[in-house]
Amino acid sequence: MIEIVQRLTEARDSDAELQEKIWACAEGRTLSMDEDSDQSYLEGKVVAYNHAIDMLTIKVCPKHEGAFDCTPFCSVCEGNQEYVEGGN
Repeated sequence: MIEIVQRLTEARDSDAELQEKIWACAEGRTLSMDEDSDQSYLEGKVVAYNHAIDMLTIKVCPKHEGAFDCTPFCSVCEGNQEYVEGGN
């Protein structure tokens, strides 16, 4: 699973870099329709990658096993019942 998350992260970072290049090419002017379309498409992909990464890394707190008796004083999830594996 770690390899999948790494590949998703690399793909997300690559698409985010492409977004930055589109903005850099525009040099302060309004984006053309094609550039705007590409920008929107890449933004959607980045959001989808982030969602997939979250779904693969968010875990149920082992101290509470999904119960709603978690408190803000929990050292693992701080009362959220879930935590991100690896501390991201």
